[in-house]
Amino acid sequence: MAKTIGLTFPTEELETAVSADDGGICLDDMTVPQLKRFAEDNGFDIGSASKKADIIQAIMGRAGTDAEEV
Repeated sequence: MAKTIGLTFPTEELETAVSADDGGICLDDMTVPQLKRFAEDNGFDIGSASKKADIIQAIMGRAGTDAEEV
C-alpha cells in the first residue's frame, strides 16, 4: 500500500517524479532527501527522524485527515 498525501510540491520536477495517480504525492516513491525537503517545505516537524519509514510516519502523523493509504 502506497502512502499518499494530498499536498502539492513547490517544485515541478519533484512533483512530476512522485505524483500519485489521484493527484496526491506518493511518499513511498520519494527519497530521504526529497522527504526531508517535503517536510520542511510544508511545515512538518519530523524531529530527529532519519530513516525513510520514520520520516513518512512523522509526516503521516502530522498530516491529519489529508493523508490516506491507497
